[in-house]
Amino acid sequence: MIYFNLVHFKLLNLERGTNEGNICLKEVARVLGSTFEESYISRLSSDHFAVFTQGDTAVENTKKAVRMFKESHGNTHNISCKMGIYIFEPGEDFYVETALSYAKIACDSIKRNEKKDYAEYTKELADQVRTTEYVVSRIDDAIKNELKHAAVL
Repeated sequence: MIYFNLVHFKLLNLERGTNEGNICLKEVARVLGSTFEESYISRLSSDHFAVFTQGDTAVENTKKAVRMFKESHGNTHNISCKMGIYIFEPGEDFYVETALSYAKIACDSIKRNEKKDYAEYTKELADQVRTTEYVVSRIDDAIKNELKHAAVL
């Protein structure tokens, strides 16, 4: 499963208009269709796509799609594409929603990283996300406790 996100797409729509945005989306669809020929491709929302493909070719085809998009559209419009990959073995406990969620987590992990175009969902990434979520969910409590402790002193 591959989750695809166009970075700075909303800015393209604002600066050049939705017609140019539509041209860009059509180019993404063309690139994905030609790169992942034997796969299921779906536009999820505004600038997000999903590709349901074979795991053994996912990374290679992802690199190819990123390169093709940069050459055809991305370099001229300051748009980059980020892809998150989740490779899985289908089984009884497999859920498409979970696979897509994991691919999105991988994609989100590199959204602001200019040096990476794709990331794979791994156990290490899952642990990092859990740790971040834990800290973020408890930061307000930590600040309140620190303020209470400071007030007592």
